[in-house]
Amino acid sequence: MLFALAWAAAAGAADVGAPVSPADEEVSAEVVVDGAVLFRVRGTSAFPAEKRAQLIAERIVGLAADPRFKREDLRIDESQPGVVQVMAGTTRVMALHAADAELEGVDARTLATTVVHRVGEVLEAWRHDRLPATLVRNGLYAVGATLALGLGLWVGALLMRRWRRFTEQRIGTRIHDLKVFGFRVLGARQMWAVLTSVLNLLWFAAVLVALHVYLGSVLLLFPWTRGFAIDLIALVVKPLRTFALGLVAALPDLIFLVVLFILVRYALKLIKHFFDHVGAGRLTLADFEPDWALPTYRLVKVLLIAIAAAVAYPYIPGSDSDAFKGMSLLLGVIVSLGSSSVIGNIIAGYTMTYRRVFKLGDRVRIGEYIGDIH
Repeated sequence: MLFALAWAAAAGAADVGAPVSPADEEVSAEVVVDGAVLFRVRGTSAFPAEKRAQLIAERIVGLAADPRFKREDLRIDESQPGVVQVMAGTTRVMALHAADAELEGVDARTLATTVVHRVGEVLEAWRHDRLPATLVRNGLYAVGATLALGLGLWVGALLMRRWRRFTEQRIGTRIHDLKVFGFRVLGARQMWAVLTSVLNLLWFAAVLVALHVYLGSVLLLFPWTRGFAIDLIALVVKPLRTFALGLVAALPDLIFLVVLFILVRYALKLIKHFFDHVGAGRLTLADFEPDWALPTYRLVKVLLIAIAAAVAYPYIPGSDSDAFKGMSLLLGVIVSLGSSSVIGNIIAGYTMTYRRVFKLGDRVRIGEYIGDIH
């Protein structure tokens, strides 16, 4: 419950008000009371937005701290032309100009009504959060959360130790060296070390998540630390939100890439099946030798993959970024510099294949070596 409250507060802090353009954000500032963003206000060169927002917040806090002031005393004053004032009795809380209304995308009168409602809510929340009963209750919640965190970490550490012993007894003894064509690629000890490192990393991540949830939940309980708590939770909420929005935006392109991959894969299987029949002699083509089937399939495979890569490139997420283009260019230069001799050998080999310089069963001599072509 506490974590859900903290998460909602952090998400709400990111979504308050209408969307603000970068230009408006540079000349405006948020009015914040106890970590809650009420609205944004514009500034001028003589009266910067940050200073104006701070002054309005101080006035609201002063009204909340005055036990004689009631929420019903908030009102709207339109006696001055071109300016709508939010008044607390005879005290001016703030003056709303056309620029402020333009920032929120509404008229000044509607904005003033919204401001009165928000200020009233903040006044009541400010007083409620500082009541002795509320502070005692939240203090007990904080103590309970601290005990729950300590118990959870102790139980988790105990379970991790038992799990390590279990995996070492049941799995560690069954891990053998990883060999490829008789050569040892990865030893059993190395594989067990990797598995242990993965388990430790998962446990470390779980501890970090628990600490983050604990700090965000506890700090959010008290008005003096609520702003820090919302900023702390926003460190996780904003990247996750950006990732989720980016994933949703890239979903059509990802679906296209998956469909393209499936089509190319089955097309390659169909082409391979065709050339297998040609190479085995079950399918005859005019002026096409069966020995050419395998090298021709390889050429067609490379060509089809190259075409598919060219088609897929614009749909790869981030392909239009300068970093992606720079990496692609660097990779292309490295391949072109390092593969010139390889490409030359490939071309020479295919040339000899299609010119039928050698045939199956021929005995050839290459330097000091003599052998038969199979």
